[in-house]
Amino acid sequence: AVAPTTVFTIMAGQNGLLTGALIVPGMVLMQSRPYVAGVLFGVLTVKPHLGLLVIVSIIAARAWRCAATAIATALALALLATQAYGVEAWTGTLQDTLPVLTRGIGSVAAYWATGFTSVFPHAAMVLGAGVLAWGVQIAAALLAVAATWRVCRQSKDVAERAAIVGVGTMLTFPYLFFYDLPMVTLAAALYERSRPQLSRLDVVLLVALVFTPLLVISGIPVLAP
Repeated sequence: AVAPTTVFTIMAGQNGLLTGALIVPGMVLMQSRPYVAGVLFGVLTVKPHLGLLVIVSIIAARAWRCAATAIATALALALLATQAYGVEAWTGTLQDTLPVLTRGIGSVAAYWATGFTSVFPHAAMVLGAGVLAWGVQIAAALLAVAATWRVCRQSKDVAERAAIVGVGTMLTFPYLFFYDLPMVTLAAALYERSRPQLSRLDVVLLVALVFTPLLVISGIPVLAP
């Protein structure tokens, strides 16, 4: 409740607590209650770029009932949104929002990097907002995808699955702010609760994950241009 991710999200008035409550319980329930998990993942389409690794995890775990429910939920919400707001709800997103989330991020990296927890803005501060920084971002995303696939294919441990998706999501998309990280705090808490005993390395990693937003927002000097 007092983790930096919780406090900053409330201060920012953002929706990270909601998306975290969709991703982590969804991963936990994906196999035991696939229809409930599918509904949670379907609702997550309100912020679709947070669901990239969810798709990977569903395919890796062969959770087809969960996938079908998620698709049906997403389609139902899309129909309701179209009826309520018209086609402009979709065209406006493609014309205005998507460019900001992809191409436009290069122009804001220099002065927004202390709000971003994604890889690209920080790589851009060191390497410039060009091919090298994008290469680092793509490499991080591929690593997250590969790790998610392996864990969700080989492990039945729901805490491990939630942890790899929650943490990996930080690496997959270039536009991710500190207020998107309650999912990481929730996954870390779940992982800790699921273990009868933690190693010292586990403790260090979990604490580091929970306090990542503090390091990002403080503007670490080593990342200065």
